[in-house]
Amino acid sequence: MKKILAALMVFSLMTGFVQDEPTEVETQIQQNQIVVDETTFPDEAFRNYIINKFDGRTTLYDYDLATEYISIEYNEYPVNDFTGIEHFTKIKKLEVYDYQGAVLDLTGLKSTNSFWAGYNPDGTPLFLGYSIEVILFEAPNLHTVQVNEDPGNQIELTIRGSKTATLDASQVLGLKDLFVVRSDASTLKVNEGIQHLRFVLKDMPNLVNIEGKLHAEELMIVNAPIANLNIDVENLYTFDLINTNVSDSELLANAHNLEWLLVGGNKFSYLNVSEAASTRVDYHDYSAAYYDYPLMYDFLFLAEDDTDGTPDMYVNTNKVALTAKKADGMYTVKVDNMDMERVLLPEDSKWEILDGNTFVLKQDTLEELNYYYRVVDPFSIETGMNCGGGFHGPSQFIPDYKGHAGLRNTHKFIMTELTPVEDPKEEPKEEPKEEPKEDPKEEPKQEPKEQPIKATSIAVASKAPNTADYTNMSYYYALLAISLISVAALSARKLQKVKK
Repeated sequence: MKKILAALMVFSLMTGFVQDEPTEVETQIQQNQIVVDETTFPDEAFRNYIINKFDGRTTLYDYDLATEYISIEYNEYPVNDFTGIEHFTKIKKLEVYDYQGAVLDLTGLKSTNSFWAGYNPDGTPLFLGYSIEVILFEAPNLHTVQVNEDPGNQIELTIRGSKTATLDASQVLGLKDLFVVRSDASTLKVNEGIQHLRFVLKDMPNLVNIEGKLHAEELMIVNAPIANLNIDVENLYTFDLINTNVSDSELLANAHNLEWLLVGGNKFSYLNVSEAASTRVDYHDYSAAYYDYPLMYDFLFLAEDDTDGTPDMYVNTNKVALTAKKADGMYTVKVDNMDMERVLLPEDSKWEILDGNTFVLKQDTLEELNYYYRVVDPFSIETGMNCGGGFHGPSQFIPDYKGHAGLRNTHKFIMTELTPVEDPKEEPKEEPKEEPKEDPKEEPKQEPKEQPIKATSIAVASKAPNTADYTNMSYYYALLAISLISVAALSARKLQKVKK
């Protein structure tokens, strides 16, 4: 349906049948005139701009209020309060140059402008609303844009040159397209309850966080170091992802409606897309190639100081950091969950595919590992799809790029930075050395000392010896025997004297 409506719009514009929708009674401007004063336009700078725009008149009539274009140079008209803009109900474009405020509140901005785009299925005329373009050229202090009332038609918001750390676009009701270019913001806030048609982030060197889930049909992220994307891919129709740190190889696994995919300069070790979209995606690998914004060229001139186009830009290579483990004189590199059946090695590569997710280099010297990964199936005429033709493919490349240009419409060329790691070898454990044992030294036995013999008396211990002490008992028995012998000898001598 979207393609049919788009075709009708283009046909209508080419054939000159575009006409404004007849204004209904309830949408007519009720006042015949508006007096430009402090009540209707409280901001003095805005009031002066309106008076000068309408040739110095302070009374505006219906044809004045039907103006479609407002362009303000902030340096000349430093407008900070846009109250009064609600009186203009046919606005198609609002431009503000060099806005210096922190908050831009455009509540009241609305438009009922529409054009005839054919007929509904029931035969009634089909009218489509003109988008309201809000373009902020160079807004260094801007961090918040607000539109807190339904603007009627949808808003295309472009912000260029914001220097603040946070940029909040989540409070813009009716936001259809968001273009942020040349911004220093590290955080971007979006309203995840809004389905966007186009969402473009370009030249945001500090962007690392997007608050809120992105819902878009056409998504382009170029030159931003963001690594994690929280996006709804169900309705994603076109996707350009150039020069980021995104590495989620399954990011597009459920992008069933995807028909356009340009990638390059990211951190993918491989990239899978939905099987339902694989045979019809117009895919191209722009790594190390000249990128000229083929899908949104007409919009991205806003990123530059002139309107003649964008400058030359070559995309970085797609390079990933991997570990090469060395063991037994070989190197192995493992890439988890990668389908090795979709891998193609360059002809001059010395690496081989070992098994389900491992490369092997059977030599002692480490060499670079580069490989191709098939992202989409080759184009088949039978499918009637538009992929693989190369019409939007890159045509200029960095001279020393090693990838094969002929594979860019189906494969992704992936270069690696390998960090060698050797498996630690187990050193043989030394058995503890036994110290030689010395022979135990026998202590010399002490001979019992002879006690002097006392002939006249026998010393009797006042305390009986411990019967368990056999050494002491032997000692006392010896003393007793000596004493008895001494007594016997004395008795014999006395007996001899008597006989004589």
